[in-house]
Parts: sequence; C-alpha cells; structure tokens
Amino acid sequence: MIYQKDGPGILKRAYFDRIFSPSLLVESLKKGALSQIDKLRCSQCNTLIGSPYLYEKENRPAFLLIPGSFSKKICKSTNLPTLN
Repeated sequence: MIYQKDGPGILKRAYFDRIFSPSLLVESLKKGALSQIDKLRCSQCNTLIGSPYLYEKENRPAFLLIPGSFSKKICKSTNLPTLN
C-alpha cells in the first residue's frame, strides 16, 4: 500500500483519503459504507493488518492498524497527488 503519512510518530491509523495504491483498494474505499469495507490484509500472506473504523476526533474513516503486523518504508515520490 502507498500511504502519505502526516506528522511524526508511529503509524497508528491509515486514513482512507491518504491511501494512493493499489488502485483496487482505493476504489473500494470510495464506494461503500464503513460497515461494508473489508479488513486490511497483506496481499501476499493474508495477515491481518488493520480494521476499518471511524476516527471520531476528526470524523474520518481509517484503518486502525495492528502494531507489528506490517513494515513501513519511507520513500519520496513525485508521482503522487498532493493533499490540500
């Protein structure tokens, strides 16, 4: 998954509007209600990575991530859209 993290610290949640890839995941997040979104799983080993929920403080849908279930890599890309 390609995700644009905002701010310092560990990755606790992945907001739907900051996920850019894979396109199949991005499209599925735009279509259904939060209750219809599948849990986030690794495409290679099917490990559970996170569950959809509403982050009430900001009223934003996100995946609540399970610590230790994923690894992250910081990279810079000029091909991603910018968020305003």
